Amino acid sequence: MIKKISVDKLCKGVYIHDFNAPWIKHPFLWHRGLIKNDKMLFKIQTSGIREVYIDTTKGLDIIEVPPKEEIKKVFENEWDQVAEQIPMIPKPVSLREEWRRAEEIKNEAKEIVKGVEEDLKEGKDVEIQKIDHVTEKIIDSITRNQNALLSLMNIKEKDEFTFMHSIRTSVLVSVFGQYLEIDNEELKKIAMGALLHDIGKIRIPLEILNKPGKLTLEEFETVKKHTLYGHEILSSIDDLPQEVSQIALEHHEQYDGLGYPQGLKGDQIYLGTQMVALVNVYDTLISETIYSKAKEPVKALKTIYDLNGYFFEKELAEKFIKAMSIYPVGTLVKLSNGLFAVVIAVNQEAPLRPVVRVIYDPRWKIFVAPYDLNLNEEDKINLHIQSTVQPLKWNIDPYQFLSPQKI
Repeated sequence: MIKKISVDKLCKGVYIHDFNAPWIKHPFLWHRGLIKNDKMLFKIQTSGIREVYIDTTKGLDIIEVPPKEEIKKVFENEWDQVAEQIPMIPKPVSLREEWRRAEEIKNEAKEIVKGVEEDLKEGKDVEIQKIDHVTEKIIDSITRNQNALLSLMNIKEKDEFTFMHSIRTSVLVSVFGQYLEIDNEELKKIAMGALLHDIGKIRIPLEILNKPGKLTLEEFETVKKHTLYGHEILSSIDDLPQEVSQIALEHHEQYDGLGYPQGLKGDQIYLGTQMVALVNVYDTLISETIYSKAKEPVKALKTIYDLNGYFFEKELAEKFIKAMSIYPVGTLVKLSNGLFAVVIAVNQEAPLRPVVRVIYDPRWKIFVAPYDLNLNEEDKINLHIQSTVQPLKWNIDPYQFLSPQKI
């Protein structure tokens, strides 16, 4: 049974169902879970939150608090308004179950992005319905189990950075948007903008786009024009939300006003664009390109943190880091038992205790038959992540172990 209670009545053993406040209004990395000790209890009671929802089926009951049904009887109209604010989160499906659908979505998105580019180059009409449909599928898949598409996007494909970068950006911004509890219709526009944010590059000469090494100043000025070209192309397509072309135009703007092409600053930049800019940089950092080697996810998030307040709005960047978790999917870690494992799923309720796939024994320098561990389960309480591991040092590609077929 779900109940709303004052935080001063909380005690150890009570299960928090919802903090009754947006993410940006409270300091916690998790949004639901059991109050296990006095430290957790004190932090909640001094956080500024006045009331929370508890779940008496998962923890202790607070007897003196009337249940939701009684409140509704007494305050019918008031409760209806409150109940509407409680997010209805569907029970996630398993990673293995969602994987097949995620693979289909990935392949469909790839064909659509390629098709859009070809149609534009040939002067044909773009089928907006297809873009709209696949964007909706991405968001639905993330709602069912975000770790399937996140894992799948991390399995890098050679020579397809441009296509897959656009799709990964759309997936990442959808995960971020759901974390921020952005309305689905608005999120769909943002995810669509992410999918097409680099479309202006079709007008940039390939010899510049694919040039290994540093660009000349003149070449860089040419590349920068892809934002203007993208805006021009997308603005000319009937029935495409204007936010999509706005994202194409603004995704290289910076919060401090030093970006391009317009030098916009702070809140002059559309929130959806700020989100896409964040994930655009993050995905580029964790991907191998002609310009640079891939960074470990944890180090990429550290870079994002270092850039906040300059490239990105500080609170938004911190929220993105929380959304990706302390150990993002694809991170290679060393467990307290000495074995190496890859993070394959994030536990939002316990970011320090994700689901991992054990793959390697560094003591014998051998790969082991992969098996999965949920570090948040009670019988794994004595097992924890000791540190992150540099994959290149051990010649391990963690992304090849993300598929459920690997076990």
